[in-house]
Amino acid sequence: MNYKTCSKCGRELPMNTEYFYQDRNGRDGLKSKCIECVKQSVKKRAEMNRSYWKTHDPYNENETKICRVCRKEYPKTKEYWYKHIRRGSGLSYECKLSHDKFMRDKNLRKRFGITLDQYNKMFEEQDGRCAICGKEETIIRHSDDVSLAVDHDHKTGKIRKLVCHSCNVGLGFFSDDVELLEKAIKYLKSNGKKYGYNQKF
Repeated sequence: MNYKTCSKCGRELPMNTEYFYQDRNGRDGLKSKCIECVKQSVKKRAEMNRSYWKTHDPYNENETKICRVCRKEYPKTKEYWYKHIRRGSGLSYECKLSHDKFMRDKNLRKRFGITLDQYNKMFEEQDGRCAICGKEETIIRHSDDVSLAVDHDHKTGKIRKLVCHSCNVGLGFFSDDVELLEKAIKYLKSNGKKYGYNQKF
């Protein structure tokens, strides 16, 4: 078995990925520091960053920063970046738009088994309108994004279509029970005019 000496702690450890992170630029394909020392360095640096940014403002409208995801350059303002005091810059690696897209995609995959691209395709096919009432959504659900809710069969998990918040809540209250909904329709048709708010008794 070959051994490698950590450049930080000086320990001689087995030369494999159990003790050293991979590094394609290294002569032996491994980092010079052992995994334990790398983790300690990262933790120490994060603590230093956190202590500094707790008392300093990372936002500066006169400076810019490039998003690691979309590669676009934006001013260092609250409009474009989330604060992240463990980072060297005090700001997140990705811009708000890229971060929100990632989280939205992650949430859709976890809850409904669809991607953000699939959701957007459904949204376009429905012209951005509720599949039930045909109206556009007005309730803000994600950051500044006004989006329709994903309607699905709670028993089978099958995705149906996109609906507005009001219709989605309505279906939930009726437990997706078609028979119950039909009774409600019958009730409204037979009693709506007779017992309306403006009806005089």
